[in-house]
Amino acid sequence: MSDKKTIDKSKIEERKKKRHAKKNRFLIIVILLLVVSTAFTLYMNIDNPLLHNAFSGVGIDLANETVIEFEKTEDYALQGLNGNAIVARNTTVSCVDSNMNNIWTINQNNAAPVIKNGGKYVLTYSFDVPGAMLTKGGDSVEFATENNIIGGSVNKNGYCALITREKGYKAQIVVYSPEGEILYKWHSADNYIIDAAISYDNRTLAVATADFSKNTASGGLMLFNFSQEKPFAGQVLENNIIMQIKFIGKDSLLVVGDIGAAVFNSLGEKKAEYSYSGKSLTNYDIGDDNSLVLALNESDSVLNDTEIKIMGSNLKEKGTYMASGAVSCLDASDGKVLVVSDRKLALVSKRGNELAKLDVNKDIKNAVLMNNGDVLIASGNSAEIVNLQ
Repeated sequence: MSDKKTIDKSKIEERKKKRHAKKNRFLIIVILLLVVSTAFTLYMNIDNPLLHNAFSGVGIDLANETVIEFEKTEDYALQGLNGNAIVARNTTVSCVDSNMNNIWTINQNNAAPVIKNGGKYVLTYSFDVPGAMLTKGGDSVEFATENNIIGGSVNKNGYCALITREKGYKAQIVVYSPEGEILYKWHSADNYIIDAAISYDNRTLAVATADFSKNTASGGLMLFNFSQEKPFAGQVLENNIIMQIKFIGKDSLLVVGDIGAAVFNSLGEKKAEYSYSGKSLTNYDIGDDNSLVLALNESDSVLNDTEIKIMGSNLKEKGTYMASGAVSCLDASDGKVLVVSDRKLALVSKRGNELAKLDVNKDIKNAVLMNNGDVLIASGNSAEIVNLQ
């Protein structure tokens, strides 16, 4: 009888051990499923800024940094491109979105990088260094120039004008097709070349020059056909130094000067003009919709407020905004204007209404307005994304 009880007890103990082991296995499976599920959720939401902030400072690589670090001695440049940003560094040029996801990257040695864009095309080069690169969607064409580049532009079709040094001349302009073929060359013997632009139909070259032969400096505007060596039209802008020229339509060339702006047609005839009325032009930007944004100041003092004028492509005023102090950066994109002044970011509508504002405790070197109110700001040796909405 006692032997039977002993056998029954041993069976009961054995059943308990089996149930316990089964329960342990079940718990292990549940824990493994939770771990896998959590890992999968993190992976699928790797771009979520809430997760990024939650794990910042923790030894987990989410493969989506929101800060770009530059070397202390590194020169860099930033520019907007269709809601994204182009970042040119000493060895690379990249296009990133507002989550800092890399869209494309090309290798290019840049001592002092310069970025010019024509909508879909990006022209990059180093100031006073030979060679340039034209990029569209990550595909690039290299322009091997004989002399150092001191200026350049690209139109919406990818046709490029490069201003280079030339021995015995003030400068030279070389026009390239999107495939890298040289289409036209022109040497300037008398005047310094400030800027150059190519028309929408890829047939006309506009050249802005500076004339210092008289007691006062004046700007010059010349128009060339690629089939002719000499200009077919020209204008002299008395006492007005040209800062930039850009074709903003099939029959419209915008000229931004230091005392006023003007629009000329394809024959070199003036269509519209706007005077700054004696105010100093401290900054400006030409928007992706060909609007002109001007930062005008009563004097050169950084203590004075700056008047922001938002002009249409016909130089008719659309809106005005008052910014405190000096304006260090303007970026007009997607119908809005980013104004950077006194460590402040302001998002302004075309009518001059303030849509958003943010104080930042740093001096901003450059800023690019991106999609959804995101702004890429560069300060010192880093660039980061902030949001204004």
